[in-house]
Amino acid sequence: MGLLACSNDNTANTNNGDPFLLSDEVFKMKLGNDEVYGVRLKMTAPVKKSVVTYSIRLAQNDKVWLDTIYTEVTVGDTVENELIFSEAIVTPNDLVEIKAEKIGEE
Repeated sequence: MGLLACSNDNTANTNNGDPFLLSDEVFKMKLGNDEVYGVRLKMTAPVKKSVVTYSIRLAQNDKVWLDTIYTEVTVGDTVENELIFSEAIVTPNDLVEIKAEKIGEE
């Protein structure tokens, strides 16, 4: 799980105990006239080619958004996925928290 204050918007977090998830990270990007939050996940497969599904929770102050990522990853490769939360418009002094949880593996 990552925690982010507005002044520190590019910190990657290591998720101990999950052999697939190398890091999760909140970032900001320009979308139309607004700046919004996104979540970036870096994943790998520890022993075999796998298809994994993650539930992603982005909390911004008192608002919460949920989404999922479904991806195939091969042993030795690193896959990077990004989710853009178009309604999570950046405001001053935001408190942003993310949680990435594996909910499936094939």
